[in-house]
Amino acid sequence: MEGVPAGWSNGGGPPGTGRLIRSGRAAARLLLVWLAATVTLLVLDDLMAGFVLNSRWLALLIALCLGLLYALVWPLIMRVALGFTVITLGLGGFLLSGLLVLAVFVAVPGAQIRGLPTAVLIAGWLTVSTGFVSGLLSIDEDELFFRRAARRMRRRRTGKVQDPTPGIIYLQIDGLGYDVLRRALRDGNIPNLARWVRTSRHRVSVWHTDWSSQTGSSVAGIMHGSNAGILGFRW
Repeated sequence: MEGVPAGWSNGGGPPGTGRLIRSGRAAARLLLVWLAATVTLLVLDDLMAGFVLNSRWLALLIALCLGLLYALVWPLIMRVALGFTVITLGLGGFLLSGLLVLAVFVAVPGAQIRGLPTAVLIAGWLTVSTGFVSGLLSIDEDELFFRRAARRMRRRRTGKVQDPTPGIIYLQIDGLGYDVLRRALRDGNIPNLARWVRTSRHRVSVWHTDWSSQTGSSVAGIMHGSNAGILGFRW
């Protein structure tokens, strides 16, 4: 239901001690998100009409079932219903999420829910609470992705002859406007880029984005020359 964080040094410790995301963090994150969903269900049980849990332990079970459904079934639903969610400006996603919540409450004995509107509200509050906790725990998560990507690239290059064909490096600063970039060059905030421009080997030019100016659509146009047919990036 994606800025790059600054890196931290390991303070001179042995190799591996400076990892920002250590082994076991993924499991801890899952447990904390599960706990957040459980607490949210318990609070809603006390505050929301049309929603009753006959046992406090049902909140744990329902949160677990919903977590499994969102992890395993939700991606498949989105593959089929992505167009529907786009046409409804995202509201269709809440409706489908409410249907999942309603299905779990119907399947779990001892849980009572009034109907789909209540299920949609529960799904919305669960999204807010678990998204907040997940966001707090995902700090520096991008570094783990780049570490793994670099390891995979090194493994693939082992024993292979390097291709002498020159390539192109694209450095993207998402959302950076032309006028802001020119001021940064003038004021010395980006000295390396300023040096490249002064040598006349590089130049600053304007790129007019599509409507809406979404990263995926713009990058596809820059990298491949076409961004036609990208679902979700056209209005």
